[in-house]
Amino acid sequence: MVLKVTVKYSGVAKRKDGEASIELSDNWNFEDTHIWIYLTSSDRQINSDSICVK
Repeated sequence: MVLKVTVKYSGVAKRKDGEASIELSDNWNFEDTHIWIYLTSSDRQINSDSICVK
């Protein structure tokens, strides 16, 4: 069975930090996970293109 779930994280990092970490539940199957990342301005008026990490 394929479970389609979307999880949205916001405010997990600042550009000056250079990294971000998120916690996933213990039963998360990372092999079947696809991650897209994009950046947005603090007023959310400007968004970068997204990139697919996997």
